[in-house]
Amino acid sequence: MIYLGRTYRIWKGSGALDKNLLGIILIVAAYYDRKQSRIPNRLCVIGILGAFLYSFCFCGMNQGVQHFWWAAGLSFGFFPLWLLRTVGGGDIKLLAVVGFWLGEDSLSFLICAGICMGVHAVLIMLSRQNYFERMSLFFRYVMACFEQRKLTPYPLDPGREEDGGIRISYGYLAGHLLALLTGLYH
Repeated sequence: MIYLGRTYRIWKGSGALDKNLLGIILIVAAYYDRKQSRIPNRLCVIGILGAFLYSFCFCGMNQGVQHFWWAAGLSFGFFPLWLLRTVGGGDIKLLAVVGFWLGEDSLSFLICAGICMGVHAVLIMLSRQNYFERMSLFFRYVMACFEQRKLTPYPLDPGREEDGGIRISYGYLAGHLLALLTGLYH
C-alpha cells in the first residue's frame, strides 16, 4: 500500500456505487461496440475521469493512486495482445477504465471476464460450425511462432474477419456481472 500522507474524503461511505457506475459504463461500451464496432475514446475518458472523481470523493487520494497503478498495469500487461492484433485498442482502454474503478478487484474481474469470453468464443465457433477450423488455425499460428522464434500478428482469413472476431466488451460486461453475482468483489 502506498501512503502519501493524510487521506481526505468529501463523502464517507459508498456501498456498491462504484460497481454500479462501472456497470453502466460497460453497458454503454457494449452498445457502441455492437453498433459501431468500436469503443469511443470519449467513453473511456469519461470513465477514467469519473473514477478519479469517485476516488477523491469516496475513497481518498491514496486509493485513487493505487487504482491508477492497477489501470496502468492492466493496460501495459495487455498491450502485447494489441501488438499481435488479437484485441483492439478500445478494448485495452476499456480495461484501463475497469482498473481505475476496481483497483485490486480487477483480478477477480479478469478471471470472470476470461471465463465469460472463453465460453462466448466457443459458443460462437460452435454455432458457426468452425470450431475445429479455428482451433487448427490457432495451433498452426502458435507452432509457427515457436519455429520462427518471433511473434507475428495473428492471421485472419481474407474476407472473413467478422467470422473470427468476438466482441470483448460483451465479455467484460458478462465478467463484471458474474463477479457481482458470485460476490468475488470485496
